[in-house]
Amino acid sequence: MSASFRTQDALGRLDREHTKGKSAIARLVDDLTRLAEPGATVDDAIAGRLRSFAHDCRQHLAIENGAILPLARVRLTASDLADLGKRMAARRRDR
Repeated sequence: MSASFRTQDALGRLDREHTKGKSAIARLVDDLTRLAEPGATVDDAIAGRLRSFAHDCRQHLAIENGAILPLARVRLTASDLADLGKRMAARRRDR
């Protein structure tokens, strides 16, 4: 299997995880909003969702930081990286 194919697989996985993460975050915001109410307690379902989200984030960041970012540093030009940074900042603003 070529490095290019593995990179494409990783990028596809990260993209799918970004989509999945958005729905997980929406659910967790609802959970946390309810937990902010007086007398609210963390039940097993909420605890499980929080653990699952934390696990998924760790796995996701491991791929981004361990594989994708090192490759980007080698392959992308300063201009590419600047453009990427601008697009990432815009995506964060648009949330």
